[in-house]
Amino acid sequence: MKFHKFMLACALLLFVPLLILPGAAFADDEDEAEMEMEAVDLSFLFELGDNGMPIMSPYETTDTYLIGVSQIGNNFPFVVAMVEGSDQAAEDMGFEQILTDAQFDVQKQITQLEDILALDPDGIVLVALDAEAVIPQLEAAVAADIAVLTCWNDLGGPPRANYEGSVSLIGVDEVQTGRDVAQFVLELLPDGGQVAIVEGAAGFQASIERSEGFVEALEANPDIEIVASQPGNWTREDALAVTENYIQAYPDIDLIYAHDDNMAMGVVSALRDADLLADVRVIGIGGSVEGLESIANGELYGSVFDSPRAAAYICSKALIAHLEGAEIPSDIFLPRPIVTQENVADFEGEW
Repeated sequence: MKFHKFMLACALLLFVPLLILPGAAFADDEDEAEMEMEAVDLSFLFELGDNGMPIMSPYETTDTYLIGVSQIGNNFPFVVAMVEGSDQAAEDMGFEQILTDAQFDVQKQITQLEDILALDPDGIVLVALDAEAVIPQLEAAVAADIAVLTCWNDLGGPPRANYEGSVSLIGVDEVQTGRDVAQFVLELLPDGGQVAIVEGAAGFQASIERSEGFVEALEANPDIEIVASQPGNWTREDALAVTENYIQAYPDIDLIYAHDDNMAMGVVSALRDADLLADVRVIGIGGSVEGLESIANGELYGSVFDSPRAAAYICSKALIAHLEGAEIPSDIFLPRPIVTQENVADFEGEW
C-alpha cells in the first residue's frame, strides 16, 4: 500500500448493532421476516454502549495508510470534537493523517482537496461543506483509485443517501430524527396541544429534513397543532427573539422544538424571562455540554444526542476497513437517542 511519511497535521444494547437498509424501517408486520433479512451486522465497525451510543475501538490493520481528512471549520465546537475523533482513530490504527480545515469556505475546501489529491493518499474522509461543489474532486479521486468516504454531510442533495463513487455515507438520518422527536412529543402530549418549531436556517437541508419528519409524524394525532415554524438561523439570539414572538402570539403553547441545542438555549432563556419554563417544554438536537447541563437542571426538557467524536472515528475506521478489504454498507446512519432528566447522567456532552 502507499505510505507517505507526512508531518501534518452508534439506550439500546451492548450487543450487535444493526443497519436497517432503506425501505425496511417502515415495513408492515407481515414484512417482519424480510426486515430481518435486510439487517446488516455492523459489529466490525462499532458496538453500542449501555446508553445506545457507539463505542470507539480500532480496526486491525496490515499496513500503514495515508488518509486525508477534509473538515469544514475546526473552530466550531462540534467540528472540534470530530477532529478529536479523527485524531484518536489515527493514533489507534496507526495511519498517517492529513487534516485540513476549510474554515467554512467552499473554495478553500476545494483547493485543500486538490492539495490532498496531489499527495496521492490511500483514501479521504470527506466532510463536505457544500453538497455539490466538491463532487468534481470526489470524481477525480475515484479516477485516481483513491477511496473517498463521505462523513456526516451527504453529497448531491436529497434524498439523503450515499453519492455514487463514495465508499459509504456515514452520518445521521435527519428525517428519521424528526420522526423520533415527534414520537416523543406524541407521548408527552397524548391529549393534544400547541407546538411550535424554531428552525435552523432557511433552505438548509438538515433544517428542512428535521421539520419534514417531525411534521409528518405528528399527523398521527390531529389534536396536536403546529401553530408556527420560523427560522432561528442556528443562533441563540435569533431563537430567543422568535420565542418572544411565539409567547405573545400563542399564549397557550405547550412545546417548542428547536433544531439544535444552541437555539434551544435561546428558547429556554426567553421562556425563563417570561416565567413560562414550567409550562412550556423545550426539545433540542445535539446533546451539547450546555444542553445536557440544562436538562439536568430541569430547564431544557430533552435533546437528541450526537457524538461527533464517535462519528468521525467510525468514518476513519470504515475507510481503513474498506482499504483492508471489508465490505462497507453504502449508507450507515448512526443512533441518536433522546436524552431527558431520566437518563442524562448516562451521557457526556462533547461540544
